[in-house]
Amino acid sequence: TSVLKVFPKPVLVNWASKVTRDTMTEFLRGHQGKEITTGLIADADAVAKGSHNRKRDEAGNLGTLAHDVISKWLVGELHVEVPTELANVMEGFLEWYRSEKLTLIDSEASLYSDSYAGSMDALFHRDNGHMLLVDFKTSNNIFLEHRVQAVAYTSAIEAYTATPVDIMIVRLDKESVGFETYEIELDEKKSLSEVWQAAQAFYSALKSLD
Repeated sequence: TSVLKVFPKPVLVNWASKVTRDTMTEFLRGHQGKEITTGLIADADAVAKGSHNRKRDEAGNLGTLAHDVISKWLVGELHVEVPTELANVMEGFLEWYRSEKLTLIDSEASLYSDSYAGSMDALFHRDNGHMLLVDFKTSNNIFLEHRVQAVAYTSAIEAYTATPVDIMIVRLDKESVGFETYEIELDEKKSLSEVWQAAQAFYSALKSLD
């Protein structure tokens, strides 16, 4: 995850700009008809400032909670409590899981390689004899860095096994019950591995300048 911070994120920049504008607009609508004073402008600025960071942190906390609930369910923990805000996410997860024929190997496990470490969401056995690494996302889209991250995790696993490891990213919708899957094929996997290696080299070069 630290390495992937070197990725340019134009979509997130545009999103942050929109959140800031929308936050200020909502604040000013609540003060329609009032005199525009220096104090009101300062208040609007204070409300809008950092609003995208607050919204990002809220989404991140929700994603972390979703991973925790899913992991507990996968390992068979009884009486898993699903928070109201995760009802759609969990229903979407269950729909996805029932559509697959999988046997759990491990969930929320740490992975290590010679040069990086991370924590995968889940690893399964598939009916085709392969393993399947699954990365669960609650974001609005599946981004390039999600695919690169999943390939990095897979590379760490493949260093210790001859069993092929398939990769699937499962996006779980927060607003409605549903899911989207993205399976990384061999050709793309090779290209993403090259991107990961380049990102590592760039990250290391930047760290050497600290």
